[in-house]
Amino acid sequence: MHIQPLEFALVNNLNGAQCKIIKHITRKKSADDYQKAIHVIEYWLEVRKRYTLPFDRLQPTAMSRISTELFIKENKLARTEAKVIRLIVNRPSDENLGTAIKLLVNNR
Repeated sequence: MHIQPLEFALVNNLNGAQCKIIKHITRKKSADDYQKAIHVIEYWLEVRKRYTLPFDRLQPTAMSRISTELFIKENKLARTEAKVIRLIVNRPSDENLGTAIKLLVNNR
């Protein structure tokens, strides 16, 4: 991997859930990696609702040093993985997290 998921998360001010999801999606070492990513997304939604956490504080800063597209390109991610990462990093919302889950379930 050219850009590590943790490096991408740190320089783009992502939260722990986003970092874990990206780690599991890019790793793909076992059939369970998508299931683990799905679990993290579901838990993120549950905690967000429990504490009414807004998504707007999760957006990468204008000073982001590694773009989402560069991360996808450098790590040679497949179409599904790229879509999920775009959804959880660039446009996190209840609807988009649900879409990310569906993409992962359909591509296990």
